[in-house]
Amino acid sequence: MEDAFEALIGALYLDSDFATAKKIVLALYGSLEARLEESQPAENPKGQLQERVQPEHGNHALRYVVVHVGGQDHAREYEAQLFLNETLIGKGRGTSKKSSEENAARQGLVFLENAEAEKRRNA
Repeated sequence: MEDAFEALIGALYLDSDFATAKKIVLALYGSLEARLEESQPAENPKGQLQERVQPEHGNHALRYVVVHVGGQDHAREYEAQLFLNETLIGKGRGTSKKSSEENAARQGLVFLENAEAEKRRNA
């Protein structure tokens, strides 16, 4: 659904201008601040993970690799692995590439939590 909304807004922008597109988006979607307040961190595990990793490791430290695609055309199953630099920190399965990567990111968040807890115990 998000992809369709993004395409619609892109077409609106291309057909008019930024000010018009912004006015319509804000009328439909509301202010960004209000939307961010409503969102739950678990709704965007990939973004949450990127925010945690980026300050220490930079923008390109995370890498998602789809290692398996199975099932029939109408019922695909994807398996993704998540690497922090060269370390495997998560695996995920899902019915789309996106959902498998999100599940891998959830495991990655747990991995980071455990690593930070271990650091605190050893300090």
